[in-house]
Amino acid sequence: PPTATRVAPTATPVAPTPAPPQPTAIPTAQPPADRNTLVIAINVGNTAISLPNRNYRASSLLDAINAQGGSAYEVNKWTGRTWQAYNIAGGAQDFEIEAGIGYMVKAKNASTLRARIDPAQYPTQIPVRKGWDFIGALPCPNGAASCYTAASLAAAINADGGGVAEVDRWVNGAWNAFLVGYARNDFPILAGQAYYVRSTKAANWKPD
Repeated sequence: PPTATRVAPTATPVAPTPAPPQPTAIPTAQPPADRNTLVIAINVGNTAISLPNRNYRASSLLDAINAQGGSAYEVNKWTGRTWQAYNIAGGAQDFEIEAGIGYMVKAKNASTLRARIDPAQYPTQIPVRKGWDFIGALPCPNGAASCYTAASLAAAINADGGGVAEVDRWVNGAWNAFLVGYARNDFPILAGQAYYVRSTKAANWKPD
């Protein structure tokens, strides 16, 4: 799976053991300010995030984080083979932040991003590439922080034609994996966070 330093899957990822150890700190959802706001914790270093609406470009996402007390300086998107970076210092092409797609944000200090959400703008489907892809779940209709686990997310994508065999989350500066077919480490999928999925075939996932 992805390495901590490159923050990207290797060309030939090596699957983790079937029962990886639990991390010492489990990320938790931030309580929403209201049903129209998604509160996302931005950590020092790398944070894997996903947004439900197409309200930002990479540049304006950094501006929004920093306007709310953050010190974010780079956004990375996964192209299916490598990372494409936009840095606040310039020198790279700006890109649109797509709903339901994962991004890695780099920041110098911890903060929170309060992002407005509109269910009317939710995508009807989220594409999942063959191989490694980086995606997120939409906020739950009932306002809960999570309406999927790693296992049920894989099952939902596979019901729409996917072949997901692994779901990874970014915890404590490393990737922590759930392997389909094994009961252990079935972690919650939190709105606002992004996850790596490894699929044997492409699919268009239609979130509930």
